[in-house]
Amino acid sequence: MNLPFQIAQIRVVLKNRILPAFTSCSGACVINAVVSNITCDNNGTATNTNDDRFFFDLEVTGFNTSASYTFYLIILPEVIVR
Repeated sequence: MNLPFQIAQIRVVLKNRILPAFTSCSGACVINAVVSNITCDNNGTATNTNDDRFFFDLEVTGFNTSASYTFYLIILPEVIVR
C-alpha cells in the first residue's frame, strides 16, 4: 500500500514492504496507516526551504497484530522538478 501526499516541493510516500517471515499459526494480519493533520512550519524563513519542519499525525491500526510494535520513520531528501 502506498499513501502518497505532496506539500509544496516535498513528497512523502509510506510503503508497506513484505519481508520474509515465519509462517503465522494465527492467520494473516492487516495493518492500516492513516496520515492526517499535515502542517509545515517554515521556521520564520519563508524563502528558505532548508529549515522547514513538517508535522503530521500517523494512526496505525490493525487486525490480528501483536500487543505492541515498533516502527521507524525515515525521511530522505528528494527534489521534485516540475
